[in-house]
Amino acid sequence: MSAIVNIAILVLIVQSSPAQNKDTAAPAPLKELAFAELIEQVKTLEVSNWLGIPNREVVLAEILRRNDPEAAGELRKILWLNENQLPLAKDKLESLRAKNTDNKVISQQRQLVDRLQNNLDLFTTLRRLEGKKDPLEITVVKADQGIVAFSREDTTLAVEIKNVDENQQAVFFKNGGDYRSGRLGRWKVRVWNAEGERLPDAKWESFMGGGIYSERLLEPGDSFKAKLNIKDYVQLEQPGIYRVEVLYHNAVTIADIEDHQELDKFILFRSKPFEIDVKKGPLITLEISEKEAASSREYVQQLNENLHLRILTEKYGRQHHDFIKPDSPAGKLLQMEWKAVPAMIETLRDKELSDRKRAWLLCLLYSITEERGLNPTRVDGAIVNWRLISESGAGSSSGGRIDRAKQQVLVDRWIDFSKEYLTIEPAP
Repeated sequence: MSAIVNIAILVLIVQSSPAQNKDTAAPAPLKELAFAELIEQVKTLEVSNWLGIPNREVVLAEILRRNDPEAAGELRKILWLNENQLPLAKDKLESLRAKNTDNKVISQQRQLVDRLQNNLDLFTTLRRLEGKKDPLEITVVKADQGIVAFSREDTTLAVEIKNVDENQQAVFFKNGGDYRSGRLGRWKVRVWNAEGERLPDAKWESFMGGGIYSERLLEPGDSFKAKLNIKDYVQLEQPGIYRVEVLYHNAVTIADIEDHQELDKFILFRSKPFEIDVKKGPLITLEISEKEAASSREYVQQLNENLHLRILTEKYGRQHHDFIKPDSPAGKLLQMEWKAVPAMIETLRDKELSDRKRAWLLCLLYSITEERGLNPTRVDGAIVNWRLISESGAGSSSGGRIDRAKQQVLVDRWIDFSKEYLTIEPAP
């Protein structure tokens, strides 16, 4: 096992089928190569470059585009040679390591082993040339029964990618290595509304990537299971009926790719589209006494807007008292939890409120509620110069200026949230 950091850079990779690729323009250098030259490149190119971006798939894309009648036979020969050369290449690598050979030599031999054993792109291309289904298949648990979700809650999909190769071929598969960003990066979820419009990707910021991984042959019938939170990938906030598709790539962190046209250039595995019914809710009923309402309004007025903005994405407790003092107005509002929310949202309606005061209220509202779609750090210009503490660590941002218009967008969303989801009742 080893640790890696994945970096997503876009290159032309394999399309999904020969028919779809027929009229797609290839990169000029590849387009000018004879078919035999393309095959020679497939034999010798590294699977990926030093950034982890596929190289061989670029050539396989051109082979698929041309759909040459000799292509399938040539790929079978390459796969047979690779399989027979692999044991000797592995033995030599172990021998070099045992002799403490120069690292450059070991690295070159490791790249050879990597090229010989990584067969998924080759077999997938071959199956598509043969008109057969892909060797790997993604299924989503309960997708055929209809999935019901709620607009305010996370929706987790249980997915499985399984070797279903018609020729009973084992394929080289990567386990893990894409989780340190907070979501599984080699997966992607795409969602379309009833009008056929694709929903925008979730805004995702992470200073980390990669993770510990292992590689193995995925035998026929074997599978890998994962859980994907739809809202980690898509801005899904409104009730409605949606069409969903799950994608997977065995090497590239496709979750980070914003240009969806680029996705069609990769050797991707796709689930069958399925529907999800997102219902409004859950609704929130708050029982607040007159005293509690008055206290929350008082603490809001006392907020010191000149202090450095603070955000918590975990329940406020003793461990946070150095971060936000418990006897400060902000600390008192956090201790009131949801009962402080109506007073803060009502204050946001004040057009004369300063940008800094609104920024503080946006930070505190999110700290209390953790409403995913109302995270002020995900709206450029809504807040600046902030520090954050979460269960997974800490973060900060400095510099910049508040954009009043962008801040207002988030303010309006909080006001809408109050109308749609909050009911206030007097405490007994």
